[in-house]
Amino acid sequence: MQYWLIGWGGSACPSNWDSAGGGDCYKNSAYVTAPDMKITTLGSLSLSGAAVAGLNDTVVFNNGTTAYSVSAPDRVLDISAVWKGSNSMSSVTPAVRERISIWVPRSP
Repeated sequence: MQYWLIGWGGSACPSNWDSAGGGDCYKNSAYVTAPDMKITTLGSLSLSGAAVAGLNDTVVFNNGTTAYSVSAPDRVLDISAVWKGSNSMSSVTPAVRERISIWVPRSP
């Protein structure tokens, strides 16, 4: 998973976060590697996620035969307080499919 702080501002990113420039910060969780998939298999691909308060944020990619998942403690952004779910791959535009991230804008 990749967490984003969009519009963090002119101050330095928080400890253990990287700068993406333009006042944005990001942080990567642990990850798993999935094989490259042919475009013809797009209909069998799915991406889902869950954020459970006090437990874990989880993302699962399924290629039709194998599921690949990664979890991280919900305390990274406390995303469960604002995130309500994920979109299926079929409802996401091709450009967005290349990079699906979890992000939360900084509170004013």
